[in-house]
Amino acid sequence: MPDLTSIPGALSGLGWATFAVRGWFGLRDAPPLPGLRDPAATHPPRVRVILAARDEVEALRRTLAGLRAQRRVELEAVVVDDRSTDDTPALLAEAAAADPRVRPVRVESLPAGWLGKCHACWAGVTEPGPRPDWLLFLDADSWLEPDTIARAVQTAVEESAAHLCLLPQLGGQSFAGRTVTLAMSFGLFQQALGLGRDRRGAYVGVGAFQLFRTDAYDAIGGHRAVRMDVVEDIALARRIRERGLRSRLRFAVDAFEVRWITDLRSVFTVLQKNYFALLGFRLPVVLLLVVGGMTAYAAAWTHPIGLTGLATFALCAAAIARRYRWSPAHAVAAPLAIPVIFASMAWSTFRTLRDGGVTWRGALYPLADLRAAGRAEAD
Repeated sequence: MPDLTSIPGALSGLGWATFAVRGWFGLRDAPPLPGLRDPAATHPPRVRVILAARDEVEALRRTLAGLRAQRRVELEAVVVDDRSTDDTPALLAEAAAADPRVRPVRVESLPAGWLGKCHACWAGVTEPGPRPDWLLFLDADSWLEPDTIARAVQTAVEESAAHLCLLPQLGGQSFAGRTVTLAMSFGLFQQALGLGRDRRGAYVGVGAFQLFRTDAYDAIGGHRAVRMDVVEDIALARRIRERGLRSRLRFAVDAFEVRWITDLRSVFTVLQKNYFALLGFRLPVVLLLVVGGMTAYAAAWTHPIGLTGLATFALCAAAIARRYRWSPAHAVAAPLAIPVIFASMAWSTFRTLRDGGVTWRGALYPLADLRAAGRAEAD
């Protein structure tokens, strides 16, 4: 007669192995960004870069230098100063004086019914000027090599894609930061599974670098359609796919760097606004995932099949680490980071419920308003 007490450990091992393998297959839908194949193009693409910045003057300095060094594109950089209180206005004035392609836009106040970043991005889109072929949304700490934008546009054109995201190198990370990043990556690559084959349910948004063909961005309503969505990058990517438009994802660790999760503590601060929002602000879903996930994780350590499942997780994490050009040691430790993800999910939920909403860019957005906006978008 089988030992029924061993069944949960075996099932959890199969579950973790399946989760890991699906993530590994999804990784195949995010190949490296190709090099520039036509460096002598006579008609460079017109790209409007929109950068929404708030009190990030030091990171912005390096980002602007990278933008001004871009080659093989006809570039216009609209930098939206979203109510900054630091030296951002002075930096932008200096950059604009040195390079007419840099156009500062100042947002003094946030209109009702908008999240700050969404409104700043929309202000950059609607700023008067020549109509570009492409719209590129960058974060203030997106540090680019000189051919990054040209390579991204080239890939989108060759793939007939309306939308393309780049995965960057993550600078300044500790060992723990890289380990947690690897564990978190499985969720992203499962969502990307089939993206390269245009599977309708596959979509990925990377807010640090999102490139849209301008007509496609207009067709999905742009940031105005997701103006109260905390994870607006993912919401826009989902709308692209719902329209039947093509989206692509590429690794660009040789061309693009950001500072994101740097250490264990930053997992909780960076993702505080995101996780509960990603789950639709639904408490039962969070409880199911956190309690069920931690139960399955604990059970995996009690059975050989469970341990095999976690080993499979580490093995697949090694494939992701290789893409990032990181040591395999980070992958070996990746299973140990799984509880951190569930803990950050619980923390995001607790803080949002305790505060009565999401705090972002100096403003508190009431939970009732965010939930109502989510229902309206779904309708």
